[in-house]
Amino acid sequence: KKMSLSQIADYIADSVEKRAAKGMNFGVAIIPEGVVEFVPEFSVLIQEINELHEDVSANGRECEQICMRILLLQHPVAKDLRKITVATNTVRDMTRIMDQEKEVADLVCRIQDTDVEIDGTIHDLFSIAKEMISGAISAYMQKDEDIAHEVIKLDDKADSLYIDTKELYIEKLAAKTGNAETLVDLLLVGKYLERICDHAVNIAKWVLFQKKGVYEE
Repeated sequence: KKMSLSQIADYIADSVEKRAAKGMNFGVAIIPEGVVEFVPEFSVLIQEINELHEDVSANGRECEQICMRILLLQHPVAKDLRKITVATNTVRDMTRIMDQEKEVADLVCRIQDTDVEIDGTIHDLFSIAKEMISGAISAYMQKDEDIAHEVIKLDDKADSLYIDTKELYIEKLAAKTGNAETLVDLLLVGKYLERICDHAVNIAKWVLFQKKGVYEE
């Protein structure tokens, strides 16, 4: 029987309450491996991500084609050419971000070993990636150099979190602690999140390029 996440939580809570009423204040709740894949909310979420990925890819191609037509047909002056360069590269970075978000979503579905520790640094990486993407988009839309600089500064923190995550799961793999396939998947999640942060930094740097005409490596 397919149950929603809230229904699963309610079922477990009711079971614990019934056992407690009988004086059975002990035991372990065993959750089958792969149960997440059968929760409707997660299935819908993954489907929505896949659909968004297709939309972003299509919009990205259309934007690049528009920029190319402008370059070929209108011969823009230097200032306008800079805007086109920024738009084209920003779209490419956004497309790469969406590609990696899809990879993360697919990996989350594959993570089945509930005994493997989901390290806090991965949760922090998710948070900082979200903050950096939001900041990069705001910087681009508002042409705000201050926001762009803030996004770039956050990259050091993202890199540090990824290093901590990588070291933790490599140690677990070496010690053969937990399911090896799941540990590798978690390593990949961390790597994709770190790449997402790098692309957010790229967008922020293109914002600065549009203002100054110099792209800072």
